[in-house]
Amino acid sequence: MPNHNPLEGKCVLVTRAREQADELGAKLRALGARPMIYPLIAIAPPSDFTLLDRAVKNVMQYDWVVFSSANGVKYFWQRLDDCTMRLPRIAAVGQKTAQALRQNGLRVDAVPNEYLASHIAHALGDVRGQKILLVRPEVAPGELAELLREHEAQVDEAVAYRSVPVRQPEPLSLDAVDAITLASASAATNLISHVPAHTIPTRVCIACIGPSTAKAARDAALRVDIVAPVHTLDGLVLALADYFNQVEVTR
Repeated sequence: MPNHNPLEGKCVLVTRAREQADELGAKLRALGARPMIYPLIAIAPPSDFTLLDRAVKNVMQYDWVVFSSANGVKYFWQRLDDCTMRLPRIAAVGQKTAQALRQNGLRVDAVPNEYLASHIAHALGDVRGQKILLVRPEVAPGELAELLREHEAQVDEAVAYRSVPVRQPEPLSLDAVDAITLASASAATNLISHVPAHTIPTRVCIACIGPSTAKAARDAALRVDIVAPVHTLDGLVLALADYFNQVEVTR
């Protein structure tokens, strides 16, 4: 019979940036797991603010501003001289991003259900002839910009932040680890600098928050056991619970 709490006692490696790791750790702990915080990335400002500052200065020329993450909101807001100005229509990719915008007093006009290019484009409606600003990390999938251009929108992209690798002082040991969570493509890429892909035991579940992260993991020759159907931290935790529930059932 399925375990009512399949994560009980499981050691789950959390690879998010230090300032973001506690949120996922708390969600895992609430289901009885033992989070092991081992940040593989850190969030940093862009190496060049030119494009971001230009976008901020000319923001009223756009019909839409699309924020892909709360980090993008943070760095965009820091560069905004007049925090009282009324911005164009705003789309937030995910509820966390929407929350970050609202905390800064900004309204949110569209929140797609999933972090997929097709869903985001659909949330914006008819964009023919419109100017759209994508506020994104330094490394990001290009599908959304391409799709919006196919829909005859004029798209500009502004890099608001970047993920930089973190070298931990202690080597990564997976002896007690039951699962590894990857919540970004950068974390997936940086994992193999800490532990070679071929040395990760098959008993260790590798769980990715969404398709872009999973692709980066596979490109790095990592095995992917889980791609969360709902691309959020809650979705990732629930996917892990479902996985270990199935493991218990098949034993």
